[in-house]
Amino acid sequence: MPGWKCSGGSFASGDTCTEICGDGKNYGGNACDDGNTVSGDGCSSTCTIEPLWTCSGGSSTSPDLCIDICNDNRVVKRNFIGYCDNGDSGVTDGCGNNCVTETGYSCTGGSSKAGDTCIDICGDGLKVSTVGPTYCDDGNKVNSDGCSSTCSIESGWVCSGGSITSKDVCSDKCGDGRVMKRSSSSYCDDGGVVDGDGCSSTC
Repeated sequence: MPGWKCSGGSFASGDTCTEICGDGKNYGGNACDDGNTVSGDGCSSTCTIEPLWTCSGGSSTSPDLCIDICNDNRVVKRNFIGYCDNGDSGVTDGCGNNCVTETGYSCTGGSSKAGDTCIDICGDGLKVSTVGPTYCDDGNKVNSDGCSSTCSIESGWVCSGGSITSKDVCSDKCGDGRVMKRSSSSYCDDGGVVDGDGCSSTC
């Protein structure tokens, strides 16, 4: 019968038949058959499913497809562009529970021993996580505009408004005695936030 090999028969006993491993057909006698006898691709050289993988789809006419198990906090193979695995706990952390990298994040570093680390992409104009009070994203990686090339608020500036759909807007910090950028011709900063001294409390 195609897909099987039989041997050992004699005048006293019948043959023992085993499914052929590596022919790209799975009749159910092997745990998997991806069409080769190479280990390290999910289906081992002896047609067993390797740790951290899942294999399915094999039949008498087609091989199994083996993919990295999603949400096991390990990465042995990126199943598709944007694939990630950090053992998702169901919270917005950069890697969705379907192992797809969420908008505004970059996920890297996963291996057979550890999951990915996901961080907010700096300079894309989206602030998807709260990294800290000095984190900002104004849509670029340019220094001296309030939000630095490493996405930190620069001295003398305040940045706000960043969200998962919009970038931060940075403006001169009022009352610190420095003028980083005049927002209008009437803008001033005398180092205080007191009215009645020529430069108002709102600069």
